[in-house]
Amino acid sequence: MNIAFTDFAQNNNIKRLLCYRNGLTSSDINFDINGNVISKIENDNTIINKSEYEYDEKGRVIKTSHYSPNGNFKYGYEYEYLEDSKLTYENPGRTLKNKDVFLKDKNQKISIDYGTDNEIVSKEIEMFNENGELKQKQEFSNGRLNQEFIYYSKDGEKYEDKIFYPENREKIIETNKILDNDVIDKNGNTIINYSGDFKVSEHKYNSANRLISSDFYSKRNGHWKNETYEYKNDTILINNSENYILKGKIKSYQFIYNNVGFLEKVIKTDGTEKQIFEYKYQLNEK
Repeated sequence: MNIAFTDFAQNNNIKRLLCYRNGLTSSDINFDINGNVISKIENDNTIINKSEYEYDEKGRVIKTSHYSPNGNFKYGYEYEYLEDSKLTYENPGRTLKNKDVFLKDKNQKISIDYGTDNEIVSKEIEMFNENGELKQKQEFSNGRLNQEFIYYSKDGEKYEDKIFYPENREKIIETNKILDNDVIDKNGNTIINYSGDFKVSEHKYNSANRLISSDFYSKRNGHWKNETYEYKNDTILINNSENYILKGKIKSYQFIYNNVGFLEKVIKTDGTEKQIFEYKYQLNEK
């Protein structure tokens, strides 16, 4: 459902994708000529079995419908796009649920959530600087400002002021320094990710800018997980391994492609358990 998935379907003229788990149909996905998903059946889903999607001429989703396994309509949404806003309605009933307003001249985004009687339940206002960076956020509920976030720089450091507005009490201000210690390479990849001063994860990439290894850490357990990736010609993923160090557990995935380069099969091994996922494609007629 993401942009890469849509581009793959459009660029390869895919009309339908069938997915199997251990020989049984797991999902059935249909696409329009623009690569957008127009219907999806998920046999593994015990709540929503089928979903349908409609789009406008700009490729924006305008309606979604979701059905339970017995075929009954369960819920859905309709989306209306105006010059500076997006409205979200919930079905059945086409009840207004959300309104997003984009004020480009003021660098603001306003998001409003509505209740069952069309009353405003909550509101959020975000204000950005000329570089598109968030500088202030206000959160309202029940018609009053509850809390506010202000972001700024001082003496070369970044700070966040978190301001609470309790009822019948003076406002409370908490000031925190924003620590941005992440190490980024020249390609924009995160090499080391920090939470404050603590290293959360570390990553390595090959010459083709593909992720080849990741290590994960926690304050409580230390180094708890390692992932490795193996590629054909440095670009085509053929193996992935997840090593849960503290549990002594390893999951592995083998990726197999057909003669035109489409993913045909994934073999997942989890201890002594093995699962086989298979994929079959139907193309649009040219």
